[in-house]
This record gives sequence, structure tokens and C-alpha cells, in this order.
Amino acid sequence: MPFFVVGGMIDPEVMEKAVESGAVDYISLSRSLIFDPNFSQKIKEGHKEPSKGLHCNLCITCVLTEPLRCHYGK
Repeated sequence: MPFFVVGGMIDPEVMEKAVESGAVDYISLSRSLIFDPNFSQKIKEGHKEPSKGLHCNLCITCVLTEPLRCHYGK
């Protein structure tokens, strides 16, 4: 059965090690993509910088009245 890890994964090097070690099969991204919608593409291109999203959940505060976005932006 595939194993997904959800939450708190922001560092591409940690993600890579987790998958390569067999500890996980897939990594779910959410807030990292809210902060930077191109984050997964950057990882695919070899960038190693962790997401700079704060995981503060303020992105959710206005989701009923505005498009989903990072409260602090880029």
C-alpha cells in the first residue's frame, strides 16, 4: 500500500531522502504550494531551497472572500 506523508515537508533534500530511503512513497504539499505555486517545479528542476512559507495558516482566513493565497505573499 502506498504511504503518503502529509504536513510540514518543506525541504527538498529531506523529501528526497525520505523517498529514497523507502520510508515514504509520496509527499503531499499544500502550504508550500500556496506560498509558491512553482515550488514543485523548482524541486523538479533541481533547486534545493526549502519553502519559505511560515505554516501560519493565515492563508485560510480570507479564503471565503478572496482567492487562496499566502497572507505574507512572496
